[in-house]
Formats: sequence, structure tokens, C-alpha cells
Amino acid sequence: MAGVILAVVERPQVADRTLAGAGTLGELTGATRINVLAIRTPPLETIVVGEEILSHEAQLRIRADEQVRVAALREVFEGWRTSVADRGIAAEWSDVEQRADAAVAEWGRRADFLVLKRPWWRNPTPDRQAI
Repeated sequence: MAGVILAVVERPQVADRTLAGAGTLGELTGATRINVLAIRTPPLETIVVGEEILSHEAQLRIRADEQVRVAALREVFEGWRTSVADRGIAAEWSDVEQRADAAVAEWGRRADFLVLKRPWWRNPTPDRQAI
């Protein structure tokens, strides 16, 4: 019997499928909790160091874009949460600003299973870092 599942959500367009997979895994394994994690990319990780300058305005824009993306993910999560609660599984939301590899390593240590989406071909770097 597994206790905790970590579901990492990144893109609002596919978050519902990632969450559905986590819910199904929870049912199959008897999990009692699903931690859902949205990872906000730090502004410094979005530039090529040495080739670009990260201005204060650019940092603010990047963080604002990340907040919009995470708010959309949170909306998907809130709609999904009741479906697992009805099955006796607690679901908790967290979001962090951190490199994907470090966040998944840190949060994954406290989970029995990890649920991640398949890497996106257009921008695979954060996905591959998480994996």
C-alpha cells in the first residue's frame, strides 16, 4: 500500500491528464495522499548566461508569466480535487520557484510514486530536467 504520490504539473493544457493518471494510480495502490506540485521557472534559468542580460523588467515579466501559468494550473487542480476526495484520497497543492530537477528531487524523496507528463517536444529542457 503506497502512501503518497507526487504529481508534477507543468502545462495547463495537459494537467488534467497528469492529475487523472495520479488519481487512477492512487486508487490502484491505495494511496492516501496526492501532492500536486507546480514548478515556476526562475528567471535566471530562462536566459543564456553570458549572452543575455536579465534586467529587472525582464525578471518581473517572467515571474508574471509564470504566475499566470501556475494560476491556470491551480484552476485545473481545484476542479480535479473533488474527484479524488470522493475516492478517499487527500490532494494538496504546492508551487515553488526552483529548477525542475532540484524540485522533483526534493519533493520526490517524500513520495512513493512520481507522476510526470511526457516531455514536450517544443521546449523539452524543464521536462528533461525533472525526469
